[in-house]
Amino acid sequence: MTGMLESKVAIVTGAASGIGAGTALRMAEEGARVVVADINMPGAESVVDAIRSAGGDAVAFQIDISDEAKVAAMMQFAVDTYGKLSVLNNNAGPVALLAAHDHELVNLDGDVWDKAFSIQLKGTMLCCKHAIPHLLRNGGGSIINISSTAGKLGGHYLITHQSSKAGVLALTRAVATRHGKDGIRCNAILPGFIDTPAFIGMPEGTRRTIMRHTMSPRGGVPDDIAFLTIFLGSDRSCYINGAEIPVDGGYSCHEPATADFMEMAQGKQ
Repeated sequence: MTGMLESKVAIVTGAASGIGAGTALRMAEEGARVVVADINMPGAESVVDAIRSAGGDAVAFQIDISDEAKVAAMMQFAVDTYGKLSVLNNNAGPVALLAAHDHELVNLDGDVWDKAFSIQLKGTMLCCKHAIPHLLRNGGGSIINISSTAGKLGGHYLITHQSSKAGVLALTRAVATRHGKDGIRCNAILPGFIDTPAFIGMPEGTRRTIMRHTMSPRGGVPDDIAFLTIFLGSDRSCYINGAEIPVDGGYSCHEPATADFMEMAQGKQ
């Protein structure tokens, strides 16, 4: 039996760790040849080594996706290395910057906003911009943008993250609309809280609160995102275009007071 991505060539940005690394590994298992792209070259090379050790095919590419010339070079590198481009998975984001400095609006440093947007939204746009001509030459393909439930929901902080991820959703719809007839699909995945290095050190009280509002019995893991990414990159999802799919264990599906009401109801039983 062949894998779901057999004969596909995929670029995964932000692939040195977390969701991106997990996705690159799983894509390779499904037969894709993968360009593991990240600003962290040692991390990207480690993921490539893991893929090759498992019998897959991957190469590393160091990139700051806010640099347009480097983005264009990355797309050409994929084509020069593997002969074509089939799938683009946009994962890269300034995780450490946002974790440390994305405060409530009145205390937000404008430079943090600019830096985060240059990577999280502009960088995603640049990757789409420079992937599309190669996808067209391939007869079409799939772009999977990683947004967030934060792009749909309000919160008392992380305003930069929320705003830039909302922009990724608008970009996804625009690409899907403009290039759907050309055979290019563009969809967005909206992860909730996924156990990655980004959430290491999260206070236990915060984690308990998140799980209280998550309607699934466990937290998310990178594979939860990777498996959907593989499906959206494969021909089995060929009629899905412009979709925004939450993968959050039900965190965003209910009214805000539901968890409280559920606890109240259990207390009466």
